[in-house]
Amino acid sequence: MACREQGQPNPWTVTLKSSLKMVGVCGFSLINPHFHCGEIGFGIAKEHWGKGFATECTSALIKEGFDVLKLHRIEAHCSVENIASKRVLEKAGMLCEGTLRERL
Repeated sequence: MACREQGQPNPWTVTLKSSLKMVGVCGFSLINPHFHCGEIGFGIAKEHWGKGFATECTSALIKEGFDVLKLHRIEAHCSVENIASKRVLEKAGMLCEGTLRERL
């Protein structure tokens, strides 16, 4: 809440419902209030890949961004060769707009 009050991105933890064990993080890595846009990201512990955690948290971030933060645009980036992350973003309703060659 302190991050949000200061206009900064607020990271979330991804936990197992049964034990509250932390298995990852997600959140807005960038929010531009002037242009009403944000960038999201996630990281899930390898032993929990393929269980839907990334899709669930990405969908929740998108809902938070549009419904609560009133953003007009939400972006995410992943490596071209990271097919699993690309699929997560697509399942959450995001569209691939292009490849940023030599960006990093």
